[in-house]
Amino acid sequence: MSDATTVSQSRAIRRADLTWIEHGPGSRFAVLEVPPTGGVITLTRFDAGAVGGWHNHPGGEQLYMVFGHIRLDGHDLRGGDFLFTPPGVRHQVEALEDSELFVVLPQLPVYD
Repeated sequence: MSDATTVSQSRAIRRADLTWIEHGPGSRFAVLEVPPTGGVITLTRFDAGAVGGWHNHPGGEQLYMVFGHIRLDGHDLRGGDFLFTPPGVRHQVEALEDSELFVVLPQLPVYD
C-alpha cells in the first residue's frame, strides 16, 4: 500500500549527480543527507595510500564498505563489511586500495 504524502517527501540521488568535496590528500566525500541531529550521511572515497587525520566522532560512526580495503581502528575492512565506532574513539583511516564508504555520522567529527 502506498501513501502519496510519504512518497512525495522521498528524495533520490543519482550517483552521476553527486558533488564530490576534497577533504584532504587522496580523500573526498559527497553529502547524501544532513539529518536534523547536526551530523551528516556521506559517500566517502579514499585513493590507495591515503591516510586520514586523527579524529573522533562525538556521536559515534557507522560505516559500510561499498568497495575497497581500508584499515581503521585495528580493523581491516573490505567491500561488504560494516563497522560501528562508539562515540569518542580516536582513530584514523588508511586506504590500502581505492575505497568507497557509506558513512553515517550523528554528529560531525572532531580532528586533532
